[in-house]
Amino acid sequence: MTDPMLLDYRLSTSPSPLQASSSGTPSLGRITIAVFPGDQTAYCDTIKIAVPGPGAAAEGAYFSEPPDWSCSSTTWEIGSTYPSSDDDLDGKQPTYYQVAFRTVEDDDNLVDYPLNFGVDGTLGTTTGTLTCTVGERSGTDDDTSRFTLKKGSLNLAVETQTFYLYNFMAGDPDRPTVPRTKFSSGAQIYLTWESNGTFFQLYNGDGTILYEGTDTSYLVSAGSVSNDTTFTLVATLTSGAAQPANGFEPIYRYATITVTIDNPVLNGLTVLGDAGVNGDLTTGGELSAEGNFSARGTVTAEGDLTANGAVTANGAVTANGAVTAHGLLSALNDLLVSSDTYGPKIQTSYDGANVYISGIVSGTCQFEDLYTANLTAYDKISSRDEMDAPALRVSGDLQVDGSVTARNI
Repeated sequence: MTDPMLLDYRLSTSPSPLQASSSGTPSLGRITIAVFPGDQTAYCDTIKIAVPGPGAAAEGAYFSEPPDWSCSSTTWEIGSTYPSSDDDLDGKQPTYYQVAFRTVEDDDNLVDYPLNFGVDGTLGTTTGTLTCTVGERSGTDDDTSRFTLKKGSLNLAVETQTFYLYNFMAGDPDRPTVPRTKFSSGAQIYLTWESNGTFFQLYNGDGTILYEGTDTSYLVSAGSVSNDTTFTLVATLTSGAAQPANGFEPIYRYATITVTIDNPVLNGLTVLGDAGVNGDLTTGGELSAEGNFSARGTVTAEGDLTANGAVTANGAVTANGAVTAHGLLSALNDLLVSSDTYGPKIQTSYDGANVYISGIVSGTCQFEDLYTANLTAYDKISSRDEMDAPALRVSGDLQVDGSVTARNI
């Protein structure tokens, strides 16, 4: 018997619980040993960890090969894996894989900082209890000559392997372990997952298969995602990539993850309330708002621009279709429209801004008031009230029920 350990050790595993390997399907087990200060001040310069190997199969679960060891702190160095001997860790025979972690400097012996150890490796085929033995060389003051080895055991359950799929995660290719769900349009997206499945299919939001195969990661290429998308991952555990046939239906596991795009490209946009944009707005199709629409930059629509309220832009307004506003239609820069334009009031708000109506079919420009530097229309212009423009050019009819003021007609 030894004195109780001064430090507190807590375990977490992946998968949880651990799963034994099966014939033809190895199972990777990951163990994190988190170290915390105990009830009293603890100085420690060495921590030894031992896990059972194949020779300990009769005692319970084991690792089939030497595991990989890791440490979260650079103040500790990792030794080499070696078999436990009779004078180490409860007299275990050389059937245990063991490693010693040691502090780099004596100043690091006071353990009052975050400290975690990792054990990653392939588990054997035996289920039951996996005993992780820990030994610490520690004391209650900084005099290393009074440090003694204190030992303890940490037990983990290992169960029969079952089909699992989890930890479906998105990240940046340069930082794959950092979770991320917000990207810029066209950015690469690195998807990873954990599973003991034998075949995977990855779908994008519209049901297109992006990947089929056995890997547990996939890099979505640049330019593939331009708006919010939900990825769906399907896993199966079969002999080969078995598909439904002859009455056979594989068992599936599903996982989804949604990524958002902070500058999406939209084919159409309908807003039921007021819409505000702090920068430029470009759409590849129709733009419709049930309320007011305002932008601090330019507005460009490849189709019609319709608002049941006002349309206001601090830059230019450009539409390759009709523009209809049931309130003020205002642009600080040019108003460029390829088809009909309707609005109670149309204005450009500084000297030199222009209004161009280049209708292909009717090109009607119909409003109550117009204030602009230049107005050019290639078809009919109709105003129920005042029209004020330094320059007025009309290739079709001009109808005004109020006054017309223009220095150049």
